[in-house]
Amino acid sequence: MILCDASFPTPSDPLSVGWLLLTLAALAAAMVGLERWVRRMAGRPDNERTIGGQPIEVRPAAAYVTRDELDRTRVAIIERVGRLESDVTNIVAELARFRTELHATETRINAAGEDRASKIHERINDVLEAVAELRGHVDAAERKSR
Repeated sequence: MILCDASFPTPSDPLSVGWLLLTLAALAAAMVGLERWVRRMAGRPDNERTIGGQPIEVRPAAAYVTRDELDRTRVAIIERVGRLESDVTNIVAELARFRTELHATETRINAAGEDRASKIHERINDVLEAVAELRGHVDAAERKSR
């Protein structure tokens, strides 16, 4: 009666949950192994090791390439690469020109902004001088009226 006297952990105890998960993993592994063994005994191959059908179809070449065809194709490819390199060179030159124009435009915009800001400051200074002059007149009139 030792089993009756044994104290089992509560079902929510982490140790109980761990043992339960370990038991379930062992049962799943045993089921997979048993299923594979039954397949082998029945003469059916494992699904993982079987290739169905022929994955690559090999056909003989219809015709071989002659040396002249190969040379013509090589020359055509070399000419095409030369044209592409020329186009890339032209694009790089045009990009450099655009960068120069962009820098010049940026410089003009910055100079115009600084000119505009200095004119605004001049107008503000003129207004401040006029306000100061009016304040002086108001202060003088106020002193006279006392």
